[in-house]
Amino acid sequence: MLTHARRIVASCPCQDEGKRARHRCLLGHISDGKSDLVSRAESLRMLDELLEDWATASVPGTGHISLWDQVESEIEARFATALEDWAVESAPAVLYRRGGGQ
Repeated sequence: MLTHARRIVASCPCQDEGKRARHRCLLGHISDGKSDLVSRAESLRMLDELLEDWATASVPGTGHISLWDQVESEIEARFATALEDWAVESAPAVLYRRGGGQ
């Protein structure tokens, strides 16, 4: 997705029109009144920096990407553990664990 976004930003005609950005590449994705903060060149620099050492793995679909380990707080981790415990007790036949568990 980032590669596709970079391609759109890099090829936008606004670069030849002396504009910082256009609705074709960036302005359609920001709220009104913030257009003076958007720069195609800066966006391109940021995307290049992100993609410089980017490594990905192919998956058949987003349903195969686990967000289980992506907790941002202790309470979120506790909730995920409680939810898993509840699922094991309530519906073990439909709980799929990574790593070949139940």
